[in-house]
Amino acid sequence: MTDPKGNVQVTAYPSRPSPVPIPPAQSSPLPDRCPSATGQVNHHLISMELDDVLLPGAVDRAALEGRSMVVTKTDVVPIECVVRGYLSGSGWKEYPRDGLVCGIALTKGSLPDEVVSQTREKHIDAYDLLVGEEFPWA
Repeated sequence: MTDPKGNVQVTAYPSRPSPVPIPPAQSSPLPDRCPSATGQVNHHLISMELDDVLLPGAVDRAALEGRSMVVTKTDVVPIECVVRGYLSGSGWKEYPRDGLVCGIALTKGSLPDEVVSQTREKHIDAYDLLVGEEFPWA
């Protein structure tokens, strides 16, 4: 669906083949804090308000409330940021071997602060590729 300006509405998280008797706002709310928190970084989110898009009359607005976004078309940067308060998964695999997580040297014992690492989304298999600060963003 598009609004009068040609913006596309996308609904996500999760895709459901049939209605579930759980209020949509409880089953899969979309957080808008991540794109809006970036401030100076361009992102795809235009609005989280259903009133900002023209919907066909037959659409159940209540089912879309809190689950829909108005976005602009953009190029995907296949990066996922992970904030770790403890080590698990790929971070745990790398730490015992090198004392590093995504190229970040860690002290022995518990983490003094959260560790932010990046992975590059890899669709060839089930694993993402760890990347360091040298990742070529452009």
